[in-house]
Amino acid sequence: MLVLVWIFFIALSPLWAAEPTPPQFERDVVPLLTQHCLKCHGLEGRMAGLDLRTPNLILRGGDNGPAVVKGSAEESLLFKRIANGSMPPGSEKKLTAEQVETIRRWIVAGAPAAGSYGPVTQAEAPAVTVKDRQFWSFRKPVRPKVPQVGQSNGVRTPIDSFVLAKLEEKKLGFSPEADRVALARRAYFDLLGMPPSPQEMAEFEADLSPQAWERLIDRLLASAHFGERWGRHWLDAAGYVDAQGLDHLITDDKTAEGKYLYRDYVLRSFNEDKPYDRFLAEQLAGDELVNWRSAQRFTEEIKSALIATGFLRTAADDTDIPEVNTADIRYTVLHQTLQVLTSNLLGLTVGCAKCHTHKYDPIPQQDYYRLMAIFTPGYNIQSWLQPKERALPDVSASEKEEIDRHNTEVEKRLEPFKKQLEVLLRPSQERLLDEKLSKLPEALRADIKSALETPEKKRTPVEKYLVAKLGPLVEVKPEEVRTALNDEDQGKVKEVEEKMVPLKAELRSYGRIQAFYDVGPPPPTYLLRRGNFETPGPEVEPGFLAVLNDPEAPVHFPELSPEMKASGRRLAFARWLTNPDGAAGGLVARVMVNRVWQHLFGEGIVATLDNFGNSGARPTHAELLDWLATEFMSSGWRIKPLIKLMMTSSVYRQASFREDSAKAAKVDPGNQLLWRMRIRRLESEAIRDSILASSGKLNGSIGGPSVRLEYQPDGMVVVSEKQLTDPSSQWRRSLYMFTRRNY
Repeated sequence: MLVLVWIFFIALSPLWAAEPTPPQFERDVVPLLTQHCLKCHGLEGRMAGLDLRTPNLILRGGDNGPAVVKGSAEESLLFKRIANGSMPPGSEKKLTAEQVETIRRWIVAGAPAAGSYGPVTQAEAPAVTVKDRQFWSFRKPVRPKVPQVGQSNGVRTPIDSFVLAKLEEKKLGFSPEADRVALARRAYFDLLGMPPSPQEMAEFEADLSPQAWERLIDRLLASAHFGERWGRHWLDAAGYVDAQGLDHLITDDKTAEGKYLYRDYVLRSFNEDKPYDRFLAEQLAGDELVNWRSAQRFTEEIKSALIATGFLRTAADDTDIPEVNTADIRYTVLHQTLQVLTSNLLGLTVGCAKCHTHKYDPIPQQDYYRLMAIFTPGYNIQSWLQPKERALPDVSASEKEEIDRHNTEVEKRLEPFKKQLEVLLRPSQERLLDEKLSKLPEALRADIKSALETPEKKRTPVEKYLVAKLGPLVEVKPEEVRTALNDEDQGKVKEVEEKMVPLKAELRSYGRIQAFYDVGPPPPTYLLRRGNFETPGPEVEPGFLAVLNDPEAPVHFPELSPEMKASGRRLAFARWLTNPDGAAGGLVARVMVNRVWQHLFGEGIVATLDNFGNSGARPTHAELLDWLATEFMSSGWRIKPLIKLMMTSSVYRQASFREDSAKAAKVDPGNQLLWRMRIRRLESEAIRDSILASSGKLNGSIGGPSVRLEYQPDGMVVVSEKQLTDPSSQWRRSLYMFTRRNY
């Protein structure tokens, strides 16, 4: 019997010796590709057009054809390049023989993967229905008829009729008009962010003509300080700060050269009453509105258009730091940019569709990545430009070449004097450096010194890390070197520097613009499964939100001249957003009108300023909102007339208290019907500005670099007097104080 059992098992032995389970893509192949291949073929680049992140993309291949032929390792480029050692290239770590065999077996087995191989096609979005498009904010606004009211003697503008009609339904009416002092202060704070002077108040009180209020509004709207007040509202919504990058260290107040120019552009635009549709077009696609690449000279129009695109550079981008210049951080910059512009301009929580189709609004996940594809020619994950590389000279290429050539000649004449200075300063500099190095662990001293002496572009990753982390500890500042010199050497240094003064005066310079522009041809954009950049899905084409798009109108992107080297995608997006005949244009108008209303009345007609979707608040006065939106568009998208229309209404001129307030509050406790003017808190910046204005210390200069701050041990943040170029700058408006995300 035992013999029979052994014979049985011996007969089965060939089955036990069968080929082991073939490698699986996710378990066995992905770790190898991640370690050796994906940096150049998927995560941070797409060399030769090849992306190796998913089986579908591997089968599609790149410029040289499919990377894998199922069942045939000998015909598969991926295997051939790995097996012959040509990939990874250069000094990169090669795969071991065992790892190469794993790749071979995986291909021979048919390149199995846990998920099925779907066709590599464009992503198809769930259909947006007619019912979806009937939601109040997704409909194109239609100008409603101004309602008739019983208390017509209280009507000054159509706004009053819409508000009063709802009040009369509840047997309520307007509160009495506020006294002239309260009205004047209200207007000054709303339009300028500062109180009227005693003289200005006296002049208004003395003007008893029926046009006095309107004249006051006109004068305030014409003030240069109007742009500061209303520009701040826009900058807050756009997420503008002076600080560069993640801004996570309070001791680090680095900024980008010329970043403040975007802030000044916004102020100037509000003061000029630039049409809102043009304002948006410049910020979204200023570089596609002007032919800046081929211009012989940069006009003010070209510079302004490029500066305006700083709107797309407000997201925290810290990829200047090598350790965080990675694919996930790059995508984060893109996601934050989309969040800012969709919430600010469209009033929608589009970011909820990053990982899946929106749970509340008809926004498929595919639409999110279609929007992203509009911006990937500028924020190209594979051909990423670090912030310091994105800045453009504020002169044309030919002007820059001319200036550089001139400066090179001057520098040649300066060189002998620089060498003399180096001879005089180097001994003190090296002595101070050695003193600071001596405070570091001995094992690090030689390495950090070598790293500091190596030009930045030639530093290894380790050297870059050492300089970033330890450089500030051993930095020798010029003033320290001067102080360390003896009297004789100080005299020699002064003599050399005096000889350099007339030569330095000949040097010419140019500034920088923190612009956004296409960095190359549009790259492919993929839907990211669950929002994960490591699991790309089907490719998507650029497009707009389907729920706001005419289903019968194909998406069209303008063909720009080849010399502009731009895709035209952002310009098409800007035109779609501001088309008064489309649902998108209507929504953009509603959102902006609602923001203006909120700044004047304390709460928007839609309380959720950034959410006009299903999960947001409903408008308290839907017909009024649509009337204002259509009025705004038909009046040329101008903000100043819109503000004046609201401020000349009886609704705005109401007192904030009335004798029968208790009775009215029972009917409408939240004052949603606007039976009185809301009492509002004055924000901290306006309080500081008011104190400065009232004390006579306010420096009223407009624009320019921000005033630097410093941090005291007790946590207080104060003006850095040592960094002031003008002592009176510390009394500038709060708008010009150095802003950051974290204090």
